[in-house]
Amino acid sequence: MRSSTNACGILFCRNEEHILKETLRYYLGQGIDLVVIDNDSTDSSRNIVRSFQREPGRYRGKIQDLKIIKTEGYEWRKILCFACEYMHKRLSRYDWIILIDADSFYYSPVKNTRLLDFLTSIKRHSYNVINGTVYEFY
Repeated sequence: MRSSTNACGILFCRNEEHILKETLRYYLGQGIDLVVIDNDSTDSSRNIVRSFQREPGRYRGKIQDLKIIKTEGYEWRKILCFACEYMHKRLSRYDWIILIDADSFYYSPVKNTRLLDFLTSIKRHSYNVINGTVYEFY
């Protein structure tokens, strides 16, 4: 039985089949629920997400929803407006909302501490927004 979570990631995706399984395993395994917003992928990204949806209970977190948005190219403003509207209507029960690109991995800054555990601990100290360091590797 899956324990309840207090964090949900809004995961943005467009043609990410090369990394998507790893990303979903990572966040769901951490106990973070996900809403995937797919920007009209033409590869197998949506099928990958649906395969994870068919396995409820396998991970500590679950995929709450898969939403598909079509934009002309990559209209980031339109995508963010869609995500914000969805978040305000459907995700108010969560203490934490994490905006995640499909090829991004966020880690706790505390060694050997899961991200969700870190978020839970700082919430007890009245923090409600955090900012981290980005390391990019190509």
